Amino acid sequence: LQPKLHTMKKVFLPILMLAICISVGFAQSDARKPLDLVQDAKKLSSTFKSVDLLQLDAQTKREALNIEEDITKYSLFDVNWNQLESIQKDQPATISLQLPVTFTHGLQLELVKVDIFTGDFKVTRGYDDSVLDVDTGVHYRGIVKGHENSIAAISILDGEVTGLIS
Repeated sequence: LQPKLHTMKKVFLPILMLAICISVGFAQSDARKPLDLVQDAKKLSSTFKSVDLLQLDAQTKREALNIEEDITKYSLFDVNWNQLESIQKDQPATISLQLPVTFTHGLQLELVKVDIFTGDFKVTRGYDDSVLDVDTGVHYRGIVKGHENSIAAISILDGEVTGLIS
């Protein structure tokens, strides 16, 4: 019995690995690099709408916030609510987001609107399986201008801005 179990493991493991690789390959087949998204938008003559969504907050003191002691370098921002509402309402295909780093220096993000949900995405209520109409927000991917290997992703949903820049 021991040799048969060992043989089954040898056969099962490669089949499992193949299945995982195929599923990952299909899941990633439509993924595009942020640089490609930006370059394709520029080729289509898309004008990147300039957006000043965030400004540095020089008024709020650390003591007024619950910032952990281990966090020593950070920036606080004020949101330009008019710009935020405009982006949520108009959902432009491309934006150029000015992100202040200091009061004299900033980053410019070149972002392209993306749909992060599948065509059959839905939210259902657990107890009766009814489909709920929910705001899925607006989502952008792109790069830091002048840094082709960078990655930027910004999502705006329910009056909040979240993102990642690397």
